[in-house]
Amino acid sequence: MGVGGASPAAGASCATCLRKFTVHFRRNDSLYKGGFGFDWIRDEYRYDQSYDVYDDNGNKNVKKGPYYLNNFNNLAEIYHAPKSILRPYGLVYYPAWLSLFAIAKKGVSSSSIINNDGVDLKLEIEQLYFDSKEPLSDDGTIIELISSNKKIKLSNVEIKLSDLILKRNVLHLKKDGNKINKAIYTNNTSINIKCLEPFSNYEYIDIYAKKNGVSENVGRLVLYPNAVIPKAEIVLIDVLWGKLKKFNKPKNLDFHLKFSTLNQALIRAEVVADLTFKLDDPKIIKNADVIDFLKKCGSMDASEIKKNIIDLYDKYGDRKPVINGKVLNLDDDGHHRTFIFFIGLNAGNILGIASSKDNSFQEKINCFLSNDGNLAKKWGNAAIIYNTAIQYPSVDKKDGDIKYLHTVIHELCHTLGLAHTFSDSFGINRLSFHKFPQGYVDNLMDYPHNKREYTNKYILNNKFLNLFKWQWDIVRKDRSVN
Repeated sequence: MGVGGASPAAGASCATCLRKFTVHFRRNDSLYKGGFGFDWIRDEYRYDQSYDVYDDNGNKNVKKGPYYLNNFNNLAEIYHAPKSILRPYGLVYYPAWLSLFAIAKKGVSSSSIINNDGVDLKLEIEQLYFDSKEPLSDDGTIIELISSNKKIKLSNVEIKLSDLILKRNVLHLKKDGNKINKAIYTNNTSINIKCLEPFSNYEYIDIYAKKNGVSENVGRLVLYPNAVIPKAEIVLIDVLWGKLKKFNKPKNLDFHLKFSTLNQALIRAEVVADLTFKLDDPKIIKNADVIDFLKKCGSMDASEIKKNIIDLYDKYGDRKPVINGKVLNLDDDGHHRTFIFFIGLNAGNILGIASSKDNSFQEKINCFLSNDGNLAKKWGNAAIIYNTAIQYPSVDKKDGDIKYLHTVIHELCHTLGLAHTFSDSFGINRLSFHKFPQGYVDNLMDYPHNKREYTNKYILNNKFLNLFKWQWDIVRKDRSVN
């Protein structure tokens, strides 16, 4: 079988000439609710955008450039398939990534509910710039999808190019100030992908353009290994005293943990307990540290409240982690539970905070030398949710439920090792290898706002659910999952 060669002239038609385009798997954003993991390199990470930043004095500065603020090659390396880089027509191709559970079978890592019907993805055509003078047309080209593993079942394996080029849209982009026009074709075709059994290695769906014996590999989807499914056990604890009663938790919190957030990283999340920690319990109320906290807590900042609550629970809590008969503190190594405290105290504009420990200078150097992503601190196993977040649903009828839910899962993900998407990413104080501007990306670890105003169109439109592929890797390795 031949391999696609050059056309006699760009856009010309001949019996065996393939037009120059690539094919990309994409999710349907109008339907996506986090039910599977899907990630790709967005145009915003490569092409110029406009965004606002503020200095420490509140002065506004309008920046122009890609949202990805580090060396783009560092990001690209993560998304390239573990096998050789795909180069259709000599251009580097960046594959999308998919994570999904296998269909349930007894005795294997799978799910009886999640992804049991598979996932539906779209195909998007990008016409390459050196063959874009004339629009793509029905020239007999066939698009073929080939899976690397028979455990992966596709609803369609052969599609006419004409069915994929129903609507042409030209994107007017800029890179380093230079204008770039990119022609994108969309369609109504849906590809259903099911995983019949778990697989241990990275698998692929390669996309080929074929015409009269000529073939070109024009796209790829990488599937994340799903044979190992870690579990995250989450304990919710209301901190109560006086007239305080149990707090309402975010609506459908357990559902969102299982079916729209941590499932993207192929983690089974479960709320295993919903407890109360009563500081006015007769057994502990007379202790000096409890009395001191209740006396001073109204004037404490977020970090002071966090430290005191965790210390008090380590000392007086009745459901502390126990391993081999040994009682552990919440932030100790050796156990696999995460503790989320809800407390009826405000902490300025802080909605929640996760426990962490600053690494020593030597630990930072060791992490730097070993190329570890997080140098500045070690995340703990607990987080505090403050009253401002708890009261969101009652004071903000429009967006309060979303903000409350986002706060709780956001802080939980800190305890699982994820920094903010806008955290420091340089030097020995690095918290992440990757940095984006605050308040502009569709990710659970971003904020709804920059430092002064709401800017994130994704979070307040219930599109905050995303975890990036490199974040899947981090949370699956965290000490709190097992």
